[in-house]
Amino acid sequence: MGRACDGFVVLGRILRLGFSPDAVTFTSLIKGLCREGRIMKATQLYKNMIAFGCRPTAVTFGTLIDGLCRTGNTSAALRIHEQMVKGNGENGVTVGPILLVIIE
Repeated sequence: MGRACDGFVVLGRILRLGFSPDAVTFTSLIKGLCREGRIMKATQLYKNMIAFGCRPTAVTFGTLIDGLCRTGNTSAALRIHEQMVKGNGENGVTVGPILLVIIE
């Protein structure tokens, strides 16, 4: 439907039922926020995802990097890419790079 707010309603239900959201759930929300141009909120959700104990996947990284680049935040995108490739000691996140092909 193109509304990230609806996704957060579902996230609330998942949490209230005692389930843990996975990387697919967080990535979907990050993608929705990026599409709405709410990149700072998407970046904060990425950080919350890690704090929640959910490890981002290559798709999560790709989604966030794409959103950052589309909004002109290339330096932040490069930092996220470095986290992906080299890993981040405090988060323990390491994912190999993927090839992103964007068709518009």
